[in-house]
Amino acid sequence: MLNVNVSDIIAFYATLSSDVHSKPAGHVIFFDKITTNHGGAYDGSSGKFKAPVNGVYVFSLTIRLWGGSSHTYHGTFQLMVNGAVIFNVYPDTHNKADFGVSSGTAVLTLEKGDTVHVVSKESKNYIEGDEPYSSYFSGFLLK
Repeated sequence: MLNVNVSDIIAFYATLSSDVHSKPAGHVIFFDKITTNHGGAYDGSSGKFKAPVNGVYVFSLTIRLWGGSSHTYHGTFQLMVNGAVIFNVYPDTHNKADFGVSSGTAVLTLEKGDTVHVVSKESKNYIEGDEPYSSYFSGFLLK
C-alpha cells in the first residue's frame, strides 16, 4: 500500500451531479460532484479553484455535449485564469442529435490566490452530467 501524506497534496477532481441546460453565455460551470479535493482549493458551489500556494499546476477539462433541435449542435467552453482565456474546447455533434466530446489540458504557473474556472461561451448548451464522469474538471499542483 502506498503511504502518502495527503496534507502535502493539492489536487481536485469534480464532475457534474446532473445535466446542465441552457445557461446564459459566459456562465461559470459548477462541477459540483467532488470526488477528490486534497487541500480544499476547489469550491464546487462557485465552480472555482483558488491556488493556495505559488507553483506549477496542471488542469484538465472534458465536456460532453448533447446536440439536438432545442439545443446547439456545438459549443465553446473556456478554461479561465483570473478572467483570461487559457484554452477553448469545442465539442461538436456535426449537426445531428448525438453527443460530442472535447478535452483540453494546460500546465500553468499560478500565484497564490489566482482563480481557475470554466465558462460556457454560448447559451442553449446541454452538457451531459448524469452519466458517470462524462464531463469533468480536475487539477493538481505539480511543483
